[in-house]
Amino acid sequence: MKHRVAKDRPTLKRQAVEAAGDVKAKPQAKGKPAVKGHQAVIGNDLPTKDSVIEFRFRLGGAQSVTAEFDDRAFNGSHYGHLCMARISAKAVILVDQKGLAVARPEGATGEPPPAAGRKNATFPVEIDPEQWHTFVLETVGDAMRASVDGKAVAYLQSPGIAHPTKSKVEFGCMGKDGLFDNLKIWNAEPSGAR
Repeated sequence: MKHRVAKDRPTLKRQAVEAAGDVKAKPQAKGKPAVKGHQAVIGNDLPTKDSVIEFRFRLGGAQSVTAEFDDRAFNGSHYGHLCMARISAKAVILVDQKGLAVARPEGATGEPPPAAGRKNATFPVEIDPEQWHTFVLETVGDAMRASVDGKAVAYLQSPGIAHPTKSKVEFGCMGKDGLFDNLKIWNAEPSGAR
């Protein structure tokens, strides 16, 4: 799947800048409050279980960019977050956000639960923030693997990644001037699955 943004439509960069400038807490969709200091996020309902995400990115002045899987119908983690990859100039971090996370009660507000129980793995990398790079994130079963510019850089095996319903894919930018391009998402099957 390839997406192009028309010149008159909002871009991720423009949305990130607008979101970074709007820190007033105000009601959001379905009555959920805005979270101050949260990265700008854009996503799409795209049901998948095992998948591959590929995109080009440039960090620019952003602290990081992310790719994340959610299941908004799942109450066992903050807003249904399941797993994610965070890319900065110095590290790729893979996170199992489902693993033992405290469930959010109906009507809960404020910051997400503490990091206790969340599994993550940090892998050092050197990424030039002013250059374009290609990122690939693969999720199959309980494993997540990431590569930058064709080189495998990160791997995490954790039970939350195997959540059977990943109903939403989201992309985020912490800071400003982080750019995404040539986004592709497809379903994956383990080798020999047929």
